[in-house]
Amino acid sequence: MHVLVGALVGAGLSVAMAWAVARALGRRVGWRELVVAAAAGAVGGALTTATLGLGAGAAGASTTRVVAAWSGGGASAAAVDQGGRNALEGRPVLEGTGQAAAFGASTGVLPLAAKPARAAWAHLRGAGRGGAEPGVALVDGAVADTVRTPGVVGA
Repeated sequence: MHVLVGALVGAGLSVAMAWAVARALGRRVGWRELVVAAAAGAVGGALTTATLGLGAGAAGASTTRVVAAWSGGGASAAAVDQGGRNALEGRPVLEGTGQAAAFGASTGVLPLAAKPARAAWAHLRGAGRGGAEPGVALVDGAVADTVRTPGVVGA
């Protein structure tokens, strides 16, 4: 059941993002592009939740499992999206899907870096107020805080 929820959420978010980006660029959005976006989001969401789970299962997952789930979801969604666009534009379906998957895998894990980056920035800002040198604050403070913070990679 959680895989279905992941697929539905992924499809919905992907369609919303495709529509929003197209509108922001002043382009019309065709139903075919939205179908491709929905398929890509559904595959990515399903794979991520199949690997990671939802709720308590996701919260207790190891760092390796979280990174694998997010990068796998990003890679699969990007590859499906590229293949779908290729089909719509009359190009070979697999053209560029490897590159798209690699990019999707790398960007799929970006949300995981947000909290450690905020912690590092907070320590760097605090170092200028009579604290340690910025580099020392980063190593001694932010990294240690990140490792001890629940729900953060390395926790």
